[in-house]
Amino acid sequence: MHAPGVGPARGLVSAWAALLLLAAFGASRLRADAPPAHVYVVDVGSAQASDAGPGTPERPFKSVRHAAEVVNPGDTVLVRPGMYRESVPVRRSGTPGAPITFAADPPGQVTLTGADPVTGWQRVPGEEPIYRVPWSTVFA
Repeated sequence: MHAPGVGPARGLVSAWAALLLLAAFGASRLRADAPPAHVYVVDVGSAQASDAGPGTPERPFKSVRHAAEVVNPGDTVLVRPGMYRESVPVRRSGTPGAPITFAADPPGQVTLTGADPVTGWQRVPGEEPIYRVPWSTVFA
């Protein structure tokens, strides 16, 4: 049984119209295994790395932060091994069908930390193990 005014032929036409729209506007974007829109590479250890570059494997970005500034829905950022001492605000969001992905390449070889190493420790005179360090950073 069909709703009033909707026969089998009309339903078939609607189904074909939907398929044509998906084909015309990129059905592959709806698939989870679809290739990302752009793949950017970040490599803090590369001599060719620069945030002024294109973020390719040959000329990677230097910082994850810069990659986060340029990504759009559907993009992937591959982060090569290394210690990345930076904050990374992500100001854009992906969508359910086109997430923004950040991935270590290879997995387990990336450290992202906002901490800076503190050096120059000096022991304070006395019997207690108390140390001090010159500190010029002002937190405001």
